[in-house]
Amino acid sequence: TAETPDRLARLPIDAGDLNAIATLAPGVVAIDATDSTAAGFSVAGQRPSANTITLDGMTFGAASIPQDAVRVTRMVTNTYDVSRGQFSGGLIASVTRSGTNVFQATATGTLRDPAFAVTSDSLTAQPAAQQQLSFGLGGPLLPNRLFGFVAAQGRHRDSRLVSLLDLTGGGAERYGIAADSVQRFLGIVGGFGVPSATTGIPDTRGGTDYSGIARMDLLLGESHTLTLRGDWRHSTDEPTRLGALALPATSGASGSHGGGGMIQLSSRFGESVFNEAKLYLSGSRSSGDPYLALPQGRVQLASTLPDGTVGSSTLTFGGSSALPLRSTSGSLEATDEISWLSPDAAHRVKLGVFLNRTRTTQELGNNLFGTFLYQSLDDLERGRPAMFTRTLTPDERTGVSSTVALYLGDAWRASSALQLNAGVRAEHSWFGDAPPYNPTVNTWFGLRTDRLPVETHLSPRAGFTWLLRESGAPPRWSVRGGWGEFRSPIPSQLAVAAQSSAGA
Repeated sequence: TAETPDRLARLPIDAGDLNAIATLAPGVVAIDATDSTAAGFSVAGQRPSANTITLDGMTFGAASIPQDAVRVTRMVTNTYDVSRGQFSGGLIASVTRSGTNVFQATATGTLRDPAFAVTSDSLTAQPAAQQQLSFGLGGPLLPNRLFGFVAAQGRHRDSRLVSLLDLTGGGAERYGIAADSVQRFLGIVGGFGVPSATTGIPDTRGGTDYSGIARMDLLLGESHTLTLRGDWRHSTDEPTRLGALALPATSGASGSHGGGGMIQLSSRFGESVFNEAKLYLSGSRSSGDPYLALPQGRVQLASTLPDGTVGSSTLTFGGSSALPLRSTSGSLEATDEISWLSPDAAHRVKLGVFLNRTRTTQELGNNLFGTFLYQSLDDLERGRPAMFTRTLTPDERTGVSSTVALYLGDAWRASSALQLNAGVRAEHSWFGDAPPYNPTVNTWFGLRTDRLPVETHLSPRAGFTWLLRESGAPPRWSVRGGWGEFRSPIPSQLAVAAQSSAGA
């Protein structure tokens, strides 16, 4: 399915949210974001990492772009085009606008206010506020030769913050806790001098997102076009890593920023041969810091609720055991495709090569200050923890993943109603920075810890599209089918995690 900005403007969705656009396609299920995972979508029950997002044909590391920068967005859940790879779920393919000889400007603003929503008495189902403003501006820098287009978007999100302090006035039973247990817990923690909250923690859960895109197109004669495109993004979330059964001080603040630059050369040789070469460099960085540099405490308790049932839960106080976090990622992607168009335009044969290399570094500071575990409120009051755990040093992990692919295919328009696609795609992927060799694991299990997966695979594909139409009318039905194998790359996080799992 193809979605244009005009069509998306008439729908009740965020036109710059690519995950939301994906859910317009049949069979796509949205996956909400959490404190530790980003929003995504699932196709045919597959994990979100089986999907991919491209911008102008190159892998894009974000799911939100300025809506005024987009010319068209396509959601692909089944394709037999051998030029498309690196996914087995769904593909979101967006194309940015370019400048023309005509000056153009657009601006879009949206406001979502809980005051206009039907509210609920549930603490877990509160409407969120959102303010968003975006603009696009383009035109000729040199008439008939150099064109430019820029777009930017800013968004502020705000929703109610639900923590253990909000349950003192009622609602604790919904989480399996008796109201008097909450009051006793807060009294004990306050007696220890451990803060429930601290200055700098917002009263609501909020975040900001900023993004921008700039593009220039230069005509190098009648046969060549040079395109330069840059993208940038920045986001913050505060507070983060806060559960409803935790005190606000156990959370922290997180943020991320990234961007990239693309260069593209489109060429035509004669009347039937076309070539398109692209190079894209991108990088991103994210971090998270706790509000308090204190150990975390967790109390397990069982409460008898008013209806006679027994609820079991864990209350959290102190600092954050999940923060700090640091991660960086850099990627190089290059493609080149040459295609030949038959004189009658019935066949388009294309030969292409694809290269992607990504380097990821993670610095995990989980549980640096330690965690105390108490089995009851009595144990907490008497200062008798059942367990104490702590990570002495941060865990730094680095991983490199690489993929190269070669493909050859033909798109044949057999008639105005029938189109056939056939071809083959060969892929080879490997990882770098393998963990050290552990002879004990090799002796006992016959496995090498210093070897990461290497894959070489050949994927043939064949498909058809049949349009059912009446004479002179647009097609009323389309039937698609085919055969092929689609492969998602092995998530780089698995290889990165293997570095710290080579055994002692």
